[in-house]
Amino acid sequence: MITVAPVTDFSIFTASTTVDTTTSALVSSFSLSTTGKSFILSQVRYRPVRIYQNGAYQQGYHNTTLNFEYGLTAAEAYTVFERDVADATIYTKNFYPATTKCTQNQFDVLVSLYFFDKNLSTLIGNSGIYDIQTAFISGTASNFTNILMDTSINRQRNFKEAKIYALGEYGDVIPTAWLRNEGIQYMRANYPSNFPSVASSPTTEQKRQARLSYYREVQLWLTGMTELEKQETTNLYDQIQAGTIDPLKALNQSA
Repeated sequence: MITVAPVTDFSIFTASTTVDTTTSALVSSFSLSTTGKSFILSQVRYRPVRIYQNGAYQQGYHNTTLNFEYGLTAAEAYTVFERDVADATIYTKNFYPATTKCTQNQFDVLVSLYFFDKNLSTLIGNSGIYDIQTAFISGTASNFTNILMDTSINRQRNFKEAKIYALGEYGDVIPTAWLRNEGIQYMRANYPSNFPSVASSPTTEQKRQARLSYYREVQLWLTGMTELEKQETTNLYDQIQAGTIDPLKALNQSA
């Protein structure tokens, strides 16, 4: 594995940030900043349906570990997201040797990397496989930034993370209201035949998740629903309202 990347000149960029990019402290002393949390959320989309994408199932705001069988409203998806970023933060705080230091913007990037990749050890780049653990602990900030600029898989997100790491520039925040509306439109546009799955067509569970999540969000039926499917959706909705079905059961059981 390699630890040094080709150099990118960041002196040509300017940054506007509200995050302290100069004060260095122990990694274990940091929490994810509000700006860092907003950055991570802005990289994902609200998917009430559990879809298969990039080799893995995901649901809500990029949860890849749980299956919420009744789908998720945008508010529920955000609750799951908050647990996921909290878990990523705890993992990052405890991953490095106790004496390791960084700045707030650098810590935010590390949490983002773990949230998406579940890996703070290596990163695949155009020049080879980078040992990012060693590069972070013993290297320079500019070199770690260069590594992020040389990645070959999640290039768009890693470029944004590089700007945060080097400059504290987090970019534009996508409002949660926009994410909710985009997710609603996603259900409407892809029901019933276009939800990605391992199978050749959407599963029965995916279609049920879409019908129920859509109804819970807007109190309307998806186009093409049968009377039987409307009845099933209404029954499930009433049970959720009555508290006999917990849409976040998978999350609560994993706590």
